[in-house]
Amino acid sequence: MDQDGTNTSNFVVRVVDDDADARNFFCRSLERESIETRAYASADEFLSRDDLRSPGCLILDVKMPGCSGIQLQEQLVETGCPLPMIFVSGHGNVQMVAHSMRLGAIDFLEKPIEPSILIARVHEAFAIDREWRNEHADRDRAKKRLARLTPRESEVLQYLVRGLPAKRVAAELDLSHKTVQVHRANIMAKTGIDNLADLVRLVLLASGQAEDAAAVDGEQPAERG
Repeated sequence: MDQDGTNTSNFVVRVVDDDADARNFFCRSLERESIETRAYASADEFLSRDDLRSPGCLILDVKMPGCSGIQLQEQLVETGCPLPMIFVSGHGNVQMVAHSMRLGAIDFLEKPIEPSILIARVHEAFAIDREWRNEHADRDRAKKRLARLTPRESEVLQYLVRGLPAKRVAAELDLSHKTVQVHRANIMAKTGIDNLADLVRLVLLASGQAEDAAAVDGEQPAERG
């Protein structure tokens, strides 16, 4: 269980460090808390053996032979890997810390590290990863619902979510008022939504704007015309 009571039994911490003693220390500390770990001696070994699909996080050493921890982070960010990253180092510097944080690292810890601090940061990483995956799942579900619409219905939808009344939409698309009303009814039926506010939320979720979707408050006034 995570600190908030959430089941994290399927979460995995990947430890990437060329120092065998450090790898063993990290893995032992986490496994005592029933946290699954995978240890890799290099970035190349990690990239060739880990499928990246299991939720969890990474613990990365900054300086390693070959591909460094920072270079590995850059590669993973470029490919869209969602796993939160915690950097560890015996000789970090301000430039390294700033660069890794700009790329999304959640912390930069200097060796030696207290096990309690390490475990606390890992739980924070799990919470971040869980939130991202929940948002990603919500976005996928929203996209699937909108994919049921025809191209014309999708076009009408874009005008409706801007708050334009049916008569205005009809004028913009050179359609009859009745046709727009039919499209609107089909959109509501196919998405399973019966009010404009929820329709706006759905479109925002599908476009990856979860925070904006959550901010849409209450049902909007009924459309006129």
